[in-house]
Amino acid sequence: MEHYLYACDTQKRRRLLWHRYEFLIYRLLRNGLESGDIFCRDSVRFRSFEDDLLDDQRWQAKEELIAETGLMILNQPIRDHLSSLSELLENRITEVNERVSSGKNEYRQITRRGAKIVKK
Repeated sequence: MEHYLYACDTQKRRRLLWHRYEFLIYRLLRNGLESGDIFCRDSVRFRSFEDDLLDDQRWQAKEELIAETGLMILNQPIRDHLSSLSELLENRITEVNERVSSGKNEYRQITRRGAKIVKK
């Protein structure tokens, strides 16, 4: 990049091309923001993930915070919650498969040709 940032003047001295240097700084800043290497606390899009988290002192009162949210699911053990979600997913998959195989799903049809099943 240095090659593009300097030019020789009439006396063969190198001088900085400040407009190119300024452009480079803006470009590096934009790339840093987009990649997440640089953060801006006043921005919604380019904030650090840690800025959205509670500090350790406030998290000590997590039972009170959970009660304030009114989300009782947060008090449920994670394994129980994942188990119920897994069961719900399996039921939905079974329902969809039954609708497709019975022909109730008009957007997905199965035709049988010999030993092959062709989906349309």
